[in-house]
Amino acid sequence: MPIAPIDMMDLYRKFHVCMVRITTKTDGGALQCGGAFHIGDGWLATARHVITDGALIELQQHDSMVLQHDQIIFASDDVDLALVHTDFDLTQYMTRTTIKGYEQDWKEDHIIIGGHLDDWISDDWMMLTEVLLMGYPPIPLANERRLVAMRGEVNGVIDMYRGPRHPHFIISPLPRGGFSGGPVITSYGALLGVMTESLVMDELPAELGYGAAITVEPLWGLLMDNHIYPASNADFIRELENPS
Repeated sequence: MPIAPIDMMDLYRKFHVCMVRITTKTDGGALQCGGAFHIGDGWLATARHVITDGALIELQQHDSMVLQHDQIIFASDDVDLALVHTDFDLTQYMTRTTIKGYEQDWKEDHIIIGGHLDDWISDDWMMLTEVLLMGYPPIPLANERRLVAMRGEVNGVIDMYRGPRHPHFIISPLPRGGFSGGPVITSYGALLGVMTESLVMDELPAELGYGAAITVEPLWGLLMDNHIYPASNADFIRELENPS
């Protein structure tokens, strides 16, 4: 990771191109959206329920390109994660697009997954660290779903008394519908977790709950179990498979 935190606007510029909007249709015919993000070699990570809560209609890359997919892999029933293999490609952006004021090698075509495992996470680990959350929540009066970015901070780390048995980060942005499956990226430029749910009681609206992002160890496990080695994220997987 970089020694110094990255400015939030710079962080957004660096990683917003990795976002994908997932559109599904419920049994009742309603369209709903969630987020996914590119982790390398065409593989997207998202929350399991973003895909299973309806029939998959469309995967749309941030630049409006509609993606094709050929494989979906779900984590175990109690882990709200999924992988989708697509034809996601940013070759032209990486090789032919110039961003004024930024060096060419500053760009990224995938999000780097953090190297923190469950055993390394303490109650105060990353507390009050700035994070970036991106997704596709509905906005009243808007004529289409567009990418929304929110600056926030880590407010806590919890273990749930129900599954999954992995730490969740409580983050400050409101957990609006449409952020599910979106990345929570630290100001140091790595994926902290995946937005999975709003923690509420007594059937209150989701917006009144706490936003919870599952940590990355189950994502690493899903990649390892399926022998998927996406881009630069492959290096850490090989370290896990062959510890020195």
